[in-house]
Amino acid sequence: MYQAVATVQDNTEPEVRSTAHSIIGVAETVGSALAPLLAGMLAVRSSLKDAMQVITLSAWTIGLVLLTFVLVVVPKDVKHLREIMAQRAKEG
Repeated sequence: MYQAVATVQDNTEPEVRSTAHSIIGVAETVGSALAPLLAGMLAVRSSLKDAMQVITLSAWTIGLVLLTFVLVVVPKDVKHLREIMAQRAKEG
């Protein structure tokens, strides 16, 4: 959670940081609300063991894809934001 907050702080302009934090909060809440429903639906269709295995494997796969994306995108975004903030400092 704290790493996500730090990443948002490093990548968003001050004017939109609260919106970015709100979006993260909504995504976490929706994910937490839908997870038991998804687990129950999978368990009913197959078994609880299979449901847990599918959810775990899916979560790790999605996490790996997202972290790979973040490793590519975040450094560029940090550099871009620092350029913007340096320009603002010169102007103001």
